[in-house]
Amino acid sequence: NQIQADVLINCIGSESNFSNLDSPLVKNLISHGSIRNEDLAMGLDATPDGSIIDTNGTPSATLHTLGTALKGVLWESTAIPEIRVQANKLALKLLHS
Repeated sequence: NQIQADVLINCIGSESNFSNLDSPLVKNLISHGSIRNEDLAMGLDATPDGSIIDTNGTPSATLHTLGTALKGVLWESTAIPEIRVQANKLALKLLHS
């Protein structure tokens, strides 16, 4: 389903648009094309299992994320129960890679 709207308001409190973060690490990753925002800038572009997608659209084998940075991909990514499941899945993925 699609919803047409004139404005999207982020009411969750934390900055979701990584382009707005004043972090040398984040700025460096963006400038090198290693990370990008997902389409609505509600978090990083990533696969549902946490592999970060670079500016070429390629999932990374080494850069991963979870929690609020995934909320543009997995909406339920801000509470401890969901983050716990994500952390477990990511840990198992990394153990088997």
